[in-house]
Amino acid sequence: MDKEKIVVKPFIYKNLWEKIESYAQRHDEDIDTALGKLLVKGLFEETKKRILENYQRRRIALREMAELLGVDYWEAQDILSEEGIPLINLSQEEIKKRIKDINKDRS
Repeated sequence: MDKEKIVVKPFIYKNLWEKIESYAQRHDEDIDTALGKLLVKGLFEETKKRILENYQRRRIALREMAELLGVDYWEAQDILSEEGIPLINLSQEEIKKRIKDINKDRS
């Protein structure tokens, strides 16, 4: 992550600012540090949401999902589990075909 800092002056609703201040106090951090951490976390969660949607729609594979999230293969599986997303995402037709193939192999 680039460590160069810039000054920004966002307009924030008062009730949101109060929540940020409360977060900073609870975590014993100054406002700048707390706000930076919250932004990073929020961006990660938004990115994760988009990546998980692409995984569920079969646009990307598990290894690609892991790479995009910056985690290893096993952590990606943990994320899927935490989000309640099945590791194997097969359609009903694919499941029926696989069962048929298994039964054919047993014959």
